[in-house]
Amino acid sequence: MRALFYLLCVLLLGSSLGCAISGTDKNLAPLYTRVSTADGYDEIEAGLGSILVRRKGYRGPVESWALRPLMDHTNTGPDSFERWYLYPFGLQRTTATESVGQVLPVFRYHERYEGDKTVESSFISIIGIYWATFPNGSSVRAWIPFGGRLKNSFTFDELNFFMFPLYAQSERAGRTNYHFLFPVFQYGFGRYGRDWRIWPVIGRKKMDGLHDRWFFLWPVFQYHQNNLKAPEELHETKWMIFPLFGHTKVGTFDSWTALWPFFGYSRDTKSDFWAWDGPWPLVRVQRPGDSGNATRTRFWPFYSSFDDGRARRKDYLWPLGGHSDDTYKGEQSDEYKIHRSFFIPVWQHWRRKEFDDTSSGLSRIWPLYTHSWDHDTHRRSFPALVLPWYFPEFQKRWTWMWELYAREENEEQGTRRERSWLGLYRREKDKDEDRRYLSVLWARRKYSLRGEPVRETSLLFGLIRWRSSPSNGFEMLPPGMPGPGWPRERVPNSLLPPLESAGTNQ
Repeated sequence: MRALFYLLCVLLLGSSLGCAISGTDKNLAPLYTRVSTADGYDEIEAGLGSILVRRKGYRGPVESWALRPLMDHTNTGPDSFERWYLYPFGLQRTTATESVGQVLPVFRYHERYEGDKTVESSFISIIGIYWATFPNGSSVRAWIPFGGRLKNSFTFDELNFFMFPLYAQSERAGRTNYHFLFPVFQYGFGRYGRDWRIWPVIGRKKMDGLHDRWFFLWPVFQYHQNNLKAPEELHETKWMIFPLFGHTKVGTFDSWTALWPFFGYSRDTKSDFWAWDGPWPLVRVQRPGDSGNATRTRFWPFYSSFDDGRARRKDYLWPLGGHSDDTYKGEQSDEYKIHRSFFIPVWQHWRRKEFDDTSSGLSRIWPLYTHSWDHDTHRRSFPALVLPWYFPEFQKRWTWMWELYAREENEEQGTRRERSWLGLYRREKDKDEDRRYLSVLWARRKYSLRGEPVRETSLLFGLIRWRSSPSNGFEMLPPGMPGPGWPRERVPNSLLPPLESAGTNQ
């Protein structure tokens, strides 16, 4: 029986992709439903909600389809699409300029096109194989750790290795480094000077004009001189006898550490900055004075606070709860503010406000309720099972299985969509019509015609149907089995003022 049921669902999917069947709504949920949606789509849902097909308008092309949770496909342009397999593991995405495919964590490939020519490509797999070609015609081949030669990859200008960590040679920013039995033996030369190490016994890295760093019996004895290119008052001197004691000095700034990393103290006599850590990471107190640094107070896990003038954060019983206010400043169009609060796992809330006063956000009471919004579109649903944290792409592909009720509203467009578990109840309301469905048993349609309201009702698969209006009163309609039989093309709302008149009134 189960095999027969899924066969039926697949046949329904195939027929829906191939033709329109007929021009009327049908609601046989959870087996098969085809309705005109409030957001302007012709939508098919079948197989307990596992099959979903959406096309723009009654006769438009299919824009997306899904066999949930195994696969979903979205056409993103005339010659482009995005297809996920058991999200988030498998992906296939194609556009006019690139192609991407992945099966995490097994492999990932990427190709970039210019016209009909592939100008760049890469492939990486879990077994360490990495292949890539670049626009300048160069290519790299590597099988980690056996051997390979890479160019312009992983921050290196060039990287060659054989039976790593036995041997490796790298070039970056004008410097060449040789490694043998990495990280034990290393020798480097080129821009700024030379460096070497026999780790962990002894090593030195002297970069002319930048720094001079020594270690002996690493990490026990270390001595650094940094920022040597800066004015003398900004040179940094740092030494440590690990883990007993260490000291850092830059101009009027001094920092001491004892039993690293548990205890530390810093001060700057010029700016009145001071900070205390101890025992780390439980306690930290930092007062910036005139330095421009942030103010910090931390007594974990009970309380912590941070304030740098743009971002303010407070945590309680870390990492269980906290709230923050952040302001991000850049170009005017990039300015926005974010407020967050949470108490794991029950409460999660954030709100992002743009410079133009539009906002998006989320309020979530786990496992009961979720409210998300983006500008004028709001979505509310319950329950909120499985994941305490909200991930929109995950929710879109998995929540249909357990949501008892969901409602989506767009204030600007005047639309409202409602759906119960398995689609047994649905509502599709826009500015023209209000359609409600209770699978098989009942459906109602409200609209306007020639300036007066009209209401139509359908019962029992569309076997019994009638219409009522002020001028025509009550009249029976022919059966529309399988019902409710409403036409998919909606009737324009004649109770609304004409578009030109509406614009004048505003």
